[in-house]
Amino acid sequence: EKSRVSNSYGISVNSEPWRNSTFWKSKDFLESLQFFSKSAQRYKTITSKNLEDNLTKICPSIKKTRKSELSNRAWGYCLPDIETARSEFEQYLGGTKIEWPNLIEENDQDG
Repeated sequence: EKSRVSNSYGISVNSEPWRNSTFWKSKDFLESLQFFSKSAQRYKTITSKNLEDNLTKICPSIKKTRKSELSNRAWGYCLPDIETARSEFEQYLGGTKIEWPNLIEENDQDG
C-alpha cells in the first residue's frame, strides 16, 4: 500500500524545492523540528546529538559537516538529493512505497 505525503514537504528553509544535495544548519534543523512538532520536546530535550543519531538512521547518506558562510562557520548536515533521501526513508520504513509529490511540476506551476 502506498502512503501519500503532503505537498508542503520538500520545501527547504529558503522556500525553494529541495532537489539537489543541500546544507542545513543544525540550528535551523532543530528550530524547524520544534516548529513542526510543538510536543517534540515534551518529555526530553532534543539535542544536536539526538538529531544526528536519528537522521543518520533514517537517511544514512546525511553527513554532519561544518560550512563557512561569509565570515561565519556553522555546523550542519549535508543532505543528499531528494530522490536519495526519499529512497532511504522508504527503506527505513521497511520498504514502504510512498507516493511523493513531484516537486519539479509543482514549482513550474507556481511560476
